[in-house]
Amino acid sequence: MQRLQAAVEQAHAAYANAQENYNRTKNLNDAGAASKATLDQAELAVAQTKGALEQAQAQLNLAKAGATENTIAALEAQVNQAQGAVNQAQAALQAAQNNLMNTKIVAPMDGVVAAKNINVGEMVQPGAPFLTLVNLDSVRVAVSVPQSLLPSLHTGQTVGVHVPELGEETFSGTITFISPVSDQNNNTFPVKVEVPSPDRRLRAGMVADVTFGATGQAGVEIPMKTLVKQEGKTFVYKLNEDRVQLVEVHGQQKDDHWFIASLGVKIGDKLVIEPGPGLKDGAQVHVRRGETP
Repeated sequence: MQRLQAAVEQAHAAYANAQENYNRTKNLNDAGAASKATLDQAELAVAQTKGALEQAQAQLNLAKAGATENTIAALEAQVNQAQGAVNQAQAALQAAQNNLMNTKIVAPMDGVVAAKNINVGEMVQPGAPFLTLVNLDSVRVAVSVPQSLLPSLHTGQTVGVHVPELGEETFSGTITFISPVSDQNNNTFPVKVEVPSPDRRLRAGMVADVTFGATGQAGVEIPMKTLVKQEGKTFVYKLNEDRVQLVEVHGQQKDDHWFIASLGVKIGDKLVIEPGPGLKDGAQVHVRRGETP
C-alpha cells in the first residue's frame, strides 16, 4: 500500500511540474518567443504525466478497496508499469523544460548590442552568431613599435592614448602584451594597450595615437625649448594657420631636452621653438617651410 501511495505522490508531482512548464511555454509561444514544436512537446508531457497519475491513482483505489491475494502479483506488475510510465513522463517533462530553457538568451558579459543578425520568430542555427556584444568599459588599442623602442617597454607600463576626435584629453592606458616576434611585413613589434573608458567615449574602430614615455608618464613629449614660463605657469605657442596661440600645458620634465605634456597639446600640433620675448598671443607669424618643428 505504501508503495502505491508513493507512486501516486510521485506521479502527481510530475503532473504539476508538467502543467506549470506548459503554462510558461504557452505564454512564451503567445509572445512569439517559443516555437510551436516546443509548445507541442510541453503539451505531450502534460498528457503523459496525467495518464501516469490516473493509472497510479486507480491502482491505489483498487488496493484500498481490498485486493485479494490472487490480485497482489497483478497489482505489483501494474505498479511497476505505472512507475515506468512516470519515469517516461518525467523524461518528457525534462526535455520540455530543456527546450524552454533554450528559449532564454543569457549574455556572457555586460555590454552594448553592436549587431543583430536575426529577428523574432526566425530559427537560429547551432553555432550561428545572432547578436554581437561589445564591452566599452575598457578598450584595447593595437599598436606596432620599432625595435629601437622595445628596451624601454614592459607589460604593466602606463602610456598615453590620444584620440584626435575627442579633443586634447590624453587617456591613460596600460601595456598588456608585447609580441616576442616582429611583424614580417614591416619589421615592427605588435603591442596591446588596455585603456579604461568608464564614460564609454572610446569606441571600437577608433584611431588613436599612443605615446610611450620612458618613465611611464602619459602624455606628449615636446622640446624644452618650446616652453614659456609666466607667473608660475608653463605655456607654449601653438601655431594656428598664420597666427600663434598661447596655450597652458601641464606635465613634467623628462630630462634636459624633453617635457612630457599631459594636457594642452596633442600629437601633430606645431609649436614655436625658442619664442622671443616680443611674441604675443594671437600674433601673426610667417612660417618658412622646412623650419617648423
